[in-house]
Amino acid sequence: MRIGQRLLILLCGVLVTAGIGAGLFWNYAYRSQIIPPKQDVLPSLTAPAFVHSGSNGATLLEAENLHDAIRALGYAHALKHPWTMAVSRQAATGQLSAWFDVEALASDRLARQLGFRELAETALKELSAEDHDFLEAYVHGVNAAWPMAKSRAEFLLLELDPPAWEMWHILAIERLLAWLSEPVLEGCLPEMTLCLADRTLRTVLHVHGFEHSLAWVMSGGDRTVFYQRHITGAAASPVYQEITLRIAGWQPIRGASIIGTPFFPAARSDSSAWALLPSSPRSLIDSTSYGPEFARITAASGNEHLISYSRTDSLLSIAGQNSALKWHGLLPQTDLGAWRALLERVPANFRLLRGDGIHVDAHQNLRVSGRPHVHASSQRGLLIGNRPEAESVAEYIRTSIDPTPNVEIWTRDLRSSWSAAILPDLLSSIETPASENQAVETAVAYLQNWDHQYQGFSIGATIYSEWMRTRAPDPQVALTQAVDQLTRRFGPVQSSWRWDRMHSEQRFFILPSSMQIGQFAPLSWLARGHSTTLVWGGETMTGEAVPPASWEMWMDLSPSAPVYIRRRHIDLSIPLGRSIAEAAVPVVFGIPTATRHSTTLIP
Repeated sequence: MRIGQRLLILLCGVLVTAGIGAGLFWNYAYRSQIIPPKQDVLPSLTAPAFVHSGSNGATLLEAENLHDAIRALGYAHALKHPWTMAVSRQAATGQLSAWFDVEALASDRLARQLGFRELAETALKELSAEDHDFLEAYVHGVNAAWPMAKSRAEFLLLELDPPAWEMWHILAIERLLAWLSEPVLEGCLPEMTLCLADRTLRTVLHVHGFEHSLAWVMSGGDRTVFYQRHITGAAASPVYQEITLRIAGWQPIRGASIIGTPFFPAARSDSSAWALLPSSPRSLIDSTSYGPEFARITAASGNEHLISYSRTDSLLSIAGQNSALKWHGLLPQTDLGAWRALLERVPANFRLLRGDGIHVDAHQNLRVSGRPHVHASSQRGLLIGNRPEAESVAEYIRTSIDPTPNVEIWTRDLRSSWSAAILPDLLSSIETPASENQAVETAVAYLQNWDHQYQGFSIGATIYSEWMRTRAPDPQVALTQAVDQLTRRFGPVQSSWRWDRMHSEQRFFILPSSMQIGQFAPLSWLARGHSTTLVWGGETMTGEAVPPASWEMWMDLSPSAPVYIRRRHIDLSIPLGRSIAEAAVPVVFGIPTATRHSTTLIP
């Protein structure tokens, strides 16, 4: 055989191998895109329903009655976000280590000790007939789409065949989200197994930070604006999905549903609107009582692990701990009826959650529910939240010189009223010039010229942040220490101490750590904003990095006014989806959006 022919054959072999590799990559990277069928069968429907998939993940559902709409909602969730749903179910049922092996073992231990499964099963048995039918409708919709959903790339990569859904699964996920709605317990010592397991759960799921959510209503001139911001953690996949419900005889409802549940924490119609901020308080109390119960966990490796605990209707005790957990989530109760009541526009009684929220009726009357830690009222409106930074946002809005609430500008504003109130007094305590330390003198100059905007290029924001987290009681000493720390971290050239070098926004895919590479490696953007600004980002008032994922909704409360959403849109199911997401800023869009795919569901 001639040399030329051999080279040609070799070249062909290389091209074929490369083609196969590219095909496999394309298959795993983009096969996760599930093309909705034009028609599908959902036997429990009472009449045909329609699922219209729009841009940015928003969905429009049309149905003859509420239960058919909820069936369509389950179908839409399973079709669009099956992996998110499946991982939530594994975590809530204490079986995540069967997929993630030992890195999720502690979170499974926590789920078993908290009794998510047993309490959900008991709560299911105690549902009213109306709530039972409501939940059953959602599960029927999920299972109708589930065979298609299992073709997502994550299931293929892990070689999983997740089972069909049962009604108690949804109630277990509800309990999981109630647990995650609060931060890690105060007084939790690092060596406490309960605290370690809680941190593991949040690290694996990347779902946390709900306590930073807030909502406000402000009036001025002839305009009243309702705004809400929900913080959901650091996951690349969303926790909320935008939904528009068009039910025969009802006003359209536009808002957000929690993926994996029929719950709407944010919504509006022409006659009502609401914002629910998830919160389910718990505490640690002194306790030495312990009567062991046992459970067995089997990890993906096949190894078995035994756990022990003691759980009553109000307390959870763990061997070797001198404290017990007190949480009303240890009771077999559910808020399913309250979530259903919100959609039906009747009074809602939350029990698992505290029910913190703002409700607006057709006459723009405002009502605050629950017991939010921050409840700031003024002649212009009110704001609620559960963290101190909400007070700073309230102050920004309260002191705005705009005669009307200019939400379009406010939601782009990076100015912090918190730093503007504190920094002048701090600077007045600094001796100037600081002749013995040129670096400190330069830092003071940056601070004096800072406009309190947390822009990505801001130097003053970085210096102020480090100064505030330094614990020295004397401001001069603290500033010197802050400058020294920044010099060690970023070098002596202060013009390089940018805010977006201090912080970055990262999102993680919910996969075993060994698979968070390539297409599923963490996504990263340059950070801007602060917890005290209308643009969420950066860090909290105490210097801790914020959970970066935020979901925002705002609208005028006049009839038929548009509803706007702002969030990052990450969709790896489209070609170059990763590159598109990394190059984009958070999108602002109205709902419902233009239809891309439509499915007719028939009985």
